[in-house]
Amino acid sequence: MKVKKFLIAATAVLLALLASCGTTGTPGSSTAGGGSGSPGTSGVSSGSSDTDDSPLYVADYLPTPDLKGLEFNILNIDKNQTQLILEFAPDASSDNIISAALYKRNNIIQNRYNMVFVEDVGGNYKDLDTKFSQIISSGETKYSLVTMIQRYAFAKAMSGYCVLVDDLPNLDVTQPWYVQDVNEQFSIAGVKVFAYSDECINLFEQTMCILYNKNIVNNSQNLVDPYDLVKAGTWTVDKFLEQARLGTQDIDGYEPINDNDIIGIVGTQDFLYPTFWIGAGLNSVKKNDDGVPSFKTATDEKFITLMDKILEYVKMDGVFFDLWVDTPAVYQYPDPGESARMIFENDHALYTITVVSDIMQHNKMKSDFGIAPAPKLDETQESYKSRVIDGWLKVVPNTNKDLFTTSLIMEALAVESKNYVYGPYYKQALQGRYTRDDEGKSNEMLDLIFNTRTQDLGDTAWKSSVSTIFMSCFARKSATFASDAARYEDEINYNIKKEVKKITSGELGGKKS
Repeated sequence: MKVKKFLIAATAVLLALLASCGTTGTPGSSTAGGGSGSPGTSGVSSGSSDTDDSPLYVADYLPTPDLKGLEFNILNIDKNQTQLILEFAPDASSDNIISAALYKRNNIIQNRYNMVFVEDVGGNYKDLDTKFSQIISSGETKYSLVTMIQRYAFAKAMSGYCVLVDDLPNLDVTQPWYVQDVNEQFSIAGVKVFAYSDECINLFEQTMCILYNKNIVNNSQNLVDPYDLVKAGTWTVDKFLEQARLGTQDIDGYEPINDNDIIGIVGTQDFLYPTFWIGAGLNSVKKNDDGVPSFKTATDEKFITLMDKILEYVKMDGVFFDLWVDTPAVYQYPDPGESARMIFENDHALYTITVVSDIMQHNKMKSDFGIAPAPKLDETQESYKSRVIDGWLKVVPNTNKDLFTTSLIMEALAVESKNYVYGPYYKQALQGRYTRDDEGKSNEMLDLIFNTRTQDLGDTAWKSSVSTIFMSCFARKSATFASDAARYEDEINYNIKKEVKKITSGELGGKKS
């Protein structure tokens, strides 16, 4: 299906690049760390001009050529195949807040450059991966950009099928519309493999958070509102786990505790455990002083100690309820994530660990709920860390013959997303509609989560071989984290070294700084 409308791009750019990793702060932003300026605040760091048409941010280094009606073709996911904001071509009359903001942004770009966005729908994420390979093998030059899920995009980049950002002349990833800390995690040996911008709304949608049932907290003498702990800097792994244990209640008198009772923490394996170690400021794949990654977790005492501590609580009756492992008695759905949502929504869990986009799914929940970031390792940890599990990317296929125009439009989409899209999404759609009136506490926590986003290469680029080791231990309730990691260490490092060599040698294009 082809849609020749204003292209509404709400995703990131694949920026597999060979560039310096020097700048990790956010120019022009009042916040340091993972965000690119909280969109929930006012002034220059608000990231949006949602009250008038005057942009807060201007990419004055971009040229303004007349593209003479150019059709800019993008192959995108079918919006019916995802619940994320990946929409490209909404109807101009749409009253949806996000659609209207995206339409406005793209209309500005089209008028500025005298061009038109054209979207072809390519099916689901697996279909897009297949079609991208077909584009490369056939030499097709039609598509400027192709939407891809992160793990598939990384594989394509490692195969040399993507244009590196140093070959895209109009991109400047030091600008405040780029998500600096997430991008820094993907800096490998001085080479940034990915660079996300505020164009990628779904990067925030796929950031982990903790929701908690306020009624359960308020009806207990042993529980403390996590908001107060976060503000005091005492929201730690120890406090979180102990609160989860204290919140567990056997309602029906039968063992073991399940979704007929009150569970401490409910979720699915992939949401639960990596959120702990990334929130604690730990990585399963670490980089040395030269930025070269390796897998040496078997001898990482802090990491293994944390895994052992969490496992102690996993073994306790009712503290954790992992829908990939534990069978619900009542809320049985084909999708384990839906079971987790319904258990929490119906007051059968104190906490759930989930993605920000799931906040919207709980809008009809009768009990009040609050929002918190993942806990710190301990009180000495400088800041909270919020795990991003994924982020859809705009991949530039190496068959693209007009990199000047492609990079021009990519950068324009990035800056105008910060100006016109993120504010309406964040403040109106997410905060205004889907969080409760709690004196701004939930909004404050969303700001914190937004500004502390980060990733772990062992949970993203090399997830299939690294983080699955530890999730398997939890599933088996086996304290073999160190020995299992040691068993696969050589194999994993061999594969990492192969890909690092490709990146640093220039084999994938670009230039090493």
